[in-house]
Amino acid sequence: MSGARLLKKSPIAAVYRRLGADCVEVAGWHIARHVVDLERERRALREAAVLVDWSHIGKVLIRGKSAARDAAKIDSRALQLAPLTSCRTAKTAILALTRDEMMVLSPPGSDAAIVQTLDGATSSVLNQSGGTGCFALAGPRRDEVIERSCATNLRRDRVPIGAAVQTTMHRVHCALLRTADADILLPAREYAQSLYEALLDVGSSPGLLPAGIATLPPRFDLGG
Repeated sequence: MSGARLLKKSPIAAVYRRLGADCVEVAGWHIARHVVDLERERRALREAAVLVDWSHIGKVLIRGKSAARDAAKIDSRALQLAPLTSCRTAKTAILALTRDEMMVLSPPGSDAAIVQTLDGATSSVLNQSGGTGCFALAGPRRDEVIERSCATNLRRDRVPIGAAVQTTMHRVHCALLRTADADILLPAREYAQSLYEALLDVGSSPGLLPAGIATLPPRFDLGG
């Protein structure tokens, strides 16, 4: 139809349809407001665990020997980041995945502004907002889901708050950002649905529920 605007779809759009998720438009994305029932989702967040689709957030990758210096245009603390650590505010997070690779996470619809801020960077700047999924795994029993999903030891005494690691869950490679109240997972778009469904499967015993952004909206300083 002439003049119609196409919304960007989450990599788990098929799961939305199957589960009957209530979706809304956010920054040009079709994203789940809630999936099961808002009250049940909020109870699971308090008492068990939830898995929330944040695939609509901005995701910009900076690669090169000057990646930290370029990322400092977004947050000056990036210059002091050691590999596998992060600096965070409510609205942005910078993950130092390696010495020469930084991932910037930002609010939905802000990716173009982040890229513009990085204009003139000597590093390679790649907008991966549409090519990378993002899920927040939150709630007091989320560690049980992680233990069932990953062969790597991700216990909190080994991977503390603020850590930014690369790992494999259910044979899907992803980056993981740890906050006090959530683990933020970043798989490639083509494997996002597989990971999402596998997490829900193994999480049934700990009471994991699929949830939406009305239950847990995107922010990167959860729990401080």
